[in-house]
Amino acid sequence: MIPVTPTAGLAILLDVDAVAAIESTPATVIVFADGRQMVVSDSAEALVHRIARFRSARIAHGAHPHMRDVGPAHADVAHIGESGV
Repeated sequence: MIPVTPTAGLAILLDVDAVAAIESTPATVIVFADGRQMVVSDSAEALVHRIARFRSARIAHGAHPHMRDVGPAHADVAHIGESGV
């Protein structure tokens, strides 16, 4: 998650995995994967830099976006399968 500042509010945290594009048309517009848009006061360059830093840190720490807080789920799956449920 990175901080962004919508033009109509206070700073919020943005899930970088939901971002599809960043437009700079004079305002900076974040386009989400589901088609929604958010106008922010941050520059497109600043957002790209924050996203790159966030993703680099995630890679450096070995975290994959789909593997957050997975824990020992394989043990639960094996237990359920063994009990016949």
